[in-house]
Amino acid sequence: MAPLFLLTKRYIFQVIVYTIAVVIGILGNSLVILVITRYKKLQSPINLLITVSAASGLILSVLHIPLLVSGLLYPSTNSLSGQSVEFCQVLVTFYLTCLMYTPLTLLIVCIYRLADIYFHFKLHRMITKKSATILFLASWMIFLSFSIIHFHTVITESINQNGSCILIYPLPLFDIDTEDSNRKLVHHIMIAIFAQRINGLILAIVSVLLLVIIMYGVIIEQVLINRLSKDESNNYRIENERNGMKRSRQILRLLYTCTIMLTILVIPLNCLLMMIMIGYINLQSSTSVLFVLKWLSLLIYIAVVYNPILYGYFNSGIRYRAAEVFHVRVNLS
Repeated sequence: MAPLFLLTKRYIFQVIVYTIAVVIGILGNSLVILVITRYKKLQSPINLLITVSAASGLILSVLHIPLLVSGLLYPSTNSLSGQSVEFCQVLVTFYLTCLMYTPLTLLIVCIYRLADIYFHFKLHRMITKKSATILFLASWMIFLSFSIIHFHTVITESINQNGSCILIYPLPLFDIDTEDSNRKLVHHIMIAIFAQRINGLILAIVSVLLLVIIMYGVIIEQVLINRLSKDESNNYRIENERNGMKRSRQILRLLYTCTIMLTILVIPLNCLLMMIMIGYINLQSSTSVLFVLKWLSLLIYIAVVYNPILYGYFNSGIRYRAAEVFHVRVNLS
C-alpha cells in the first residue's frame, strides 16, 4: 500500500475530480428524485422514466464510493483492487446496464417532448404510465441480459499482493486466436468481449440518432420562426408558438449537452478497447493509454449519471421546485 504523501499530483487531481463528480451525482440525482416524487407525484410517464434514470444514477454513484476508498488505498493497481467478488459483479453488471438504459430514456423523453411542442401530438394518450412501466421493465431486462455475460469475476493477486478484480468471460469455445507467420499465438480474443463492444456500438448508434433528432428540431424551429415573422394575424397563437419554441430551446440545449458528451466519449473508448483487445496496443507498456482510459471512463460515468440532473435543470418545473426546497428564488426564463 502506498502512503498518501507519495501520491503524484496527477493522481491526487484525478481523485479530487472523481470525488466531486460522485458527490454531485449523489446530491443531484437525489434532488431530482425528491422533487418529482414530492411535487410531480409521477403523474407523467416521462417523470416516471426520469425518476428511474435518476435512481440508477444515484445507485451507480453510491457504488463508486468504495472505488474512491480503494483508489486511495491502492493507487498503483486496478481501481477495483481490494473489493469483494460480489461488489465487482454488481458494479460491472449494473454499470453496463445503466450505460445503455440512460441514453434510451433520454431518446424517449426527447421524442416525446419535441413531438408535443412542434406537432402538438397527443402523446400522453399513447405513452401512459402503464406503457412507460412496461417499457422500463422490458428495456432493463434486455440490457441486463446483455450485461449479465460480464457477471463472472474472480479475485487475483497482483504484483504488489493487492487483490484485484479480473473479469472472466464465458463462451470460451467461440474465442479467437490470432497467429503470426510462424503459427505462434499472438493474441487471444475472447468472443464475450465482442458483446461488450456491441453494447458500445448500440450506445453510439443511439447517440447518433439523438444528433439527428437535434438537427431535425433545429430545422423545424427555424421554419416556425420564419412563419411567425410573416404571419402577425393571431397574437394569441403567436405567443403560444413562441412559448413552445422557448421550451424547445431548453430541450435542444439538453440534447446538445448529453448527446455530444456520450458520442465523443463512447466511440473513442470503444476504439481503444478494441485495439487493446486485438493486440495493437500493449496496455502494460503504455501508461498514457491507461491514463486516457481512466479519464474516458470517468467522463462517461459523468455523462451517464448527470443526464437526469441536466434534464431537471432544463425543466423549468423541476428547477422551480428544487429552488423551493432550498428556499431560493429562481428565474424560470
